[in-house]
Amino acid sequence: MKINLIYALRNIKNNPINSLITVFGLSVAIACSLIIYFYVVQEFNYDNFHKNADRIYRLNYSGRYVFGDFKDVRVEPEMADLLKKEIPQIEKSAEYRYAFENVLSYEYNFFDVQTALASEDFFDMFSFKFITGKPSKIFHNPYEAVITRELADKILAGKKNYEDLIGKGLEFPLNYTNTAFKIIGIVDNIPHNSSIEFDIVVSGKTGRNFGGCDNSFGYTSVFYQVKPNASHNDAEQNVNKFISKYYKSRIEEMQSNNQMLKTADAFVPFVLPLKDIYLAGDVNNCFQKSVDKKAL
Repeated sequence: MKINLIYALRNIKNNPINSLITVFGLSVAIACSLIIYFYVVQEFNYDNFHKNADRIYRLNYSGRYVFGDFKDVRVEPEMADLLKKEIPQIEKSAEYRYAFENVLSYEYNFFDVQTALASEDFFDMFSFKFITGKPSKIFHNPYEAVITRELADKILAGKKNYEDLIGKGLEFPLNYTNTAFKIIGIVDNIPHNSSIEFDIVVSGKTGRNFGGCDNSFGYTSVFYQVKPNASHNDAEQNVNKFISKYYKSRIEEMQSNNQMLKTADAFVPFVLPLKDIYLAGDVNNCFQKSVDKKAL
C-alpha cells in the first residue's frame, strides 16, 4: 500500500497535467453517476409520501380497437361508488380527473389554475396536508373547493390569513354555470414527487358542468383503498370481474359495430398500485403525471 502511494505521488509530480486531467475526468464521472443515481431513486419514489400508499390502487384496462391496441384509465365516475358498494375488501374509493376550465376569478381578479374534480373519499385516501379544513368533511356538498397554499397566496396577494378565505367563493367565468365554489379547505403545496397535481379541486358532484377528456368507457380515473386486513389479491380479482361485467354490453355493442376486435383480449381490466402509477407511462392517462419506465 505504501509503495503504491509513493508511486502515485511520484507519477503526479512527474506528469502533473495528465494527472490533473485524470482526476478531473474521474470527478466528473463520479458526479454524473451520483446525479443519475439520485434521479433514478427520485423517479422510483413517487407518491410514497401518502400514508396509505401501499393500500391504494388505480383502475386501468387494455383493449383492442380495430385500428390498434391501447391502455387507458378512463371509466365512468359512478364506478367509484359502485366499487365501495360491491367489493367487500374495499373501504374507500374516489374519482379524480382534470377539467378544461383553467381560469377562475375572485373579487374581479383572474388566475390561471390546474383544476381537478374529485369525490368525497379523495382527501381521506391521499395524504395532502391540510393547513385549514378537515379532510373528512370535504365534498359532502356540491360546489365546494379545496385550494393549494400557492393559489391561496396568489389570491391573498402575499398575506397569510388563510382562515379569511374559508367560506369565500371562487368562480370559473368560462363555465356556463357561472356558479361560485365555496372554499372549504386549503392544503399545503403539492410535493414534487406526486403524480397527482392540482391548484384547485372541486366536488365531482358538479360532474358534466366541466369539460374533460373522455372516451367510450368514461371520463375520469378511479382509485380504491383496500381495508387494512383485507386481501389485496382478492380485491383485485373482484374489481376486475366487476369491471368486465359492467362493460360487457358496451364491449359487445362496439364489437358488433366493428369498433373493437372480437377476441378474448378485446377488453382486459387491471389495477396498478399507487406507487407504480408514475412509471406507467404506457397507459394513456389524462389526469396524473407519468413517464415510461423503459426510458429510465
